[in-house]
Amino acid sequence: MIPNNPKVFLTTWVLIGTLPKMIFFKPEITRLNPVNINCEERSGAGDHYYFTKLSLMNKFILFFLVLTFQIVSISAFSQPKINPPTLLYGTASFYANKFQGRQTANGEIYNHSKYTAACNLVPLGTWIRVTNLLNKKSVLLKVNDRLHPKNKRVVDLSLTAAKELNYTNAGLAKVKVEVLGKNKPKK
Repeated sequence: MIPNNPKVFLTTWVLIGTLPKMIFFKPEITRLNPVNINCEERSGAGDHYYFTKLSLMNKFILFFLVLTFQIVSISAFSQPKINPPTLLYGTASFYANKFQGRQTANGEIYNHSKYTAACNLVPLGTWIRVTNLLNKKSVLLKVNDRLHPKNKRVVDLSLTAAKELNYTNAGLAKVKVEVLGKNKPKK
């Protein structure tokens, strides 16, 4: 298994590349003793090493160490994918007039006459249906902006959408938000 994360791949490669050398090979200052039956000469770049034959138990321990490191590395560096919620309840507000003509989080220019919204809980470009819980009116919106991170509201609607839900006088409304997906649904 080759990990997708470059950090995991690099650390695994280093571990696999250096551990066998540390376990199998021991550097010697002098030449090898030909009397030693369990050793074989192995030369590389002018250095002489002797190779100790590993028992089956040592091979198992090495395999277990590499496998454990691989599992720990993958779980430590991988990030779980978080699915957005499909149904949200909370407070809705609407954009102030000062945001007219400003750039939104996805690069579009905010226009109060379009059916757009700001929401921190769903990905940009997602379509949502917002329903006012007092009068049961609903509107279909595209999420193209984000709220301030400290803002506790669920969604911030454009002025046109807020007028359609009939809460511009109150300023805030209790709403239900249904997440519909990336493709525009047919009302």
